[in-house]
Amino acid sequence: LQELAADPDRLGRRGLAYLGLSLSRAGAPAAAAKLLAAARRRHPGDFLTTVALADVCVELPRPRWDEVVAFRLAAVALRPD
Repeated sequence: LQELAADPDRLGRRGLAYLGLSLSRAGAPAAAAKLLAAARRRHPGDFLTTVALADVCVELPRPRWDEVVAFRLAAVALRPD
């Protein structure tokens, strides 16, 4: 997983979101948050990346609750239905 994260250009938007979630579940939430934040900057309108970033922010050793709320609100704005 770390090798894939080192070269994110090999993956599309969905692949990056799933990789970030996988990294977090494998015990590397900080690396996942960094990857997903970069992915969101590249694809700000991607719903799955935004939701994945919110999920990962919860799993950090010191959860960033303000970012969790912000990313959840952004996800709702991207897909209000």
